[in-house]
Amino acid sequence: MDSKAQPISDSVFSHPGYVHLTVSRVVTALATQAMTIALGWLIYDLTQSAFALGFVGFCQFLPRFFLTLIVGQIADHFDRRIIVLICQALQAPLRSFWRLRCSRAG
Repeated sequence: MDSKAQPISDSVFSHPGYVHLTVSRVVTALATQAMTIALGWLIYDLTQSAFALGFVGFCQFLPRFFLTLIVGQIADHFDRRIIVLICQALQAPLRSFWRLRCSRAG
């Protein structure tokens, strides 16, 4: 019986699905942080108010706090690809609206 441990030749990074998942999670996290910082700068630039900046941060936190359990149930019962598609379809016009609104204000 051989007492030497065999090295594991299969790394998680050799699986394309895992690599895509990891890269997409990192890119999404960076984009979310960049958007949060940009929104904070915009609000502070427009209002010069620390209270308004804090209020925006609080409002960004509230949906995650209150909707986590509800969204978890929805994700368990429906196809997640459809959920992501619906969320992206709702976000696109809202982001376009704010992009136009901010470009007219500045």
